[in-house]
Amino acid sequence: RAPAAAGTLLVAVGAGWAFVANGATYLVLIVGLLLIRPRELEPRARPQRPPRVWGGVRYIAKRADLVFVCASMFVVGAFAINIPLTSSIMVETFGGDAADFGIVNSLVAIGSLAGALYAARAKQARLGVIIASFALLTVAAIGGTLAPDIRWYTLATVIGGFAVILALATANGYVQSTTHVLVRGRVLAAYMAVLMGSSTVGSPALGLVADTWGGHWSLAVGAVAAGAATIAGVVWLRWGPRT
Repeated sequence: RAPAAAGTLLVAVGAGWAFVANGATYLVLIVGLLLIRPRELEPRARPQRPPRVWGGVRYIAKRADLVFVCASMFVVGAFAINIPLTSSIMVETFGGDAADFGIVNSLVAIGSLAGALYAARAKQARLGVIIASFALLTVAAIGGTLAPDIRWYTLATVIGGFAVILALATANGYVQSTTHVLVRGRVLAAYMAVLMGSSTVGSPALGLVADTWGGHWSLAVGAVAAGAATIAGVVWLRWGPRT
């Protein structure tokens, strides 16, 4: 619903007021934090030595499966998961406006919700599900690349939204559930740094590709990245070391 509301605001009042409305929603979070009563919180003993993120990095380096998850999510996160960027590129490529962008985002949200519900049903996060989501993302990216108009592209974004949330939720769950509790926080911090940092590489690259060769090629790059991660994952499952 949020993407649809954002699209409506963009058309009705313009981008500036849409940003103002988005900023105002954070006031709810701030008020909630201010209402917390510190005296009712349960104190926790502080360790003598503060934990370091590098401890999480060293732990990941010793686990071949976590190395694969982080490396594959970096590649896919950089070039295939950046749907807001590629959607804006494709809407402009097809000559759409803010209303079209809002519709595309709404359909992405529908796919994302379905992916989240599907991931929530899983009893255990598995590498096979992550790899399957990469394969589905490859199909969605190829469909978007070959889409002749914005209607066909929006159908591809539904599949893409499903695959993206499934990959993110399952990878996050796998990292948490297979990591020792004493280093789980540091490992998650390192993993999130890799995932969030991937966009700093992928976003400028995708923008450059779109400016140079056209919007469809930015999706083609994502298809190649997701396809490469899928192939690497299949090879890993077949011949990779077992943990």
